[in-house]
Amino acid sequence: KTFKKSIKKIIKILNIKSFNSYSFLDIGSASGAFLKSIKDYGFKEKGYEPSKWMVEYGKKNYNVNLNQGSIKEVDETIKYDFISFWDVLEHVTDLDETLNKVKKISKNNSILILNVPNIDSIASKIMGLKWPFYLNVHLYYFNHSSIKKILKKYNFELINSFPHFQYLELGYLCFRAKKYLKLFFILERIVSILKISKLSIPYNLGQTTFIFKKINE
Repeated sequence: KTFKKSIKKIIKILNIKSFNSYSFLDIGSASGAFLKSIKDYGFKEKGYEPSKWMVEYGKKNYNVNLNQGSIKEVDETIKYDFISFWDVLEHVTDLDETLNKVKKISKNNSILILNVPNIDSIASKIMGLKWPFYLNVHLYYFNHSSIKKILKKYNFELINSFPHFQYLELGYLCFRAKKYLKLFFILERIVSILKISKLSIPYNLGQTTFIFKKINE
């Protein structure tokens, strides 16, 4: 549901009318939910994910073109129309190496979609040190200005950005949130009593989707 709504918004922003002529590469695909959403639209999907278990799950349950590995395994001789990183760029061990590879495997006018936690978001400022995206597995922190400046070095210009709303079950949200705010201990009990734990709820804690376009070199 999260990815279907996101790709629908991206398609509207880019005014895409036809899909089956476009190649779409997703890096860090997890179990392939995003690949499934773009395949359903008609894009020629391909993804890479380091976890063998997730790759097997995605192939079995979503029937998508999902391969085990990272961006290092992507063939540089093949150029893609669309490339995406959903909650991945903040984890990479070498940002320059990763973005140089992106530059090599993209065409002129290719679209690059980056979804990252925005350190200048309202949620980040309100929650301070309790912001859940302060994690030791996050090696980089981006804001609107820094990500725009970084990508410019690789010939990508920012054309749009928007808050990314993720959908999770209400019960699970309360379970995760109670370690940050005690109020959610009470809400978790109320949700359980009312038997609405499975209710799908959108939330945003600073996740932002940035859409870049490769400019002619």
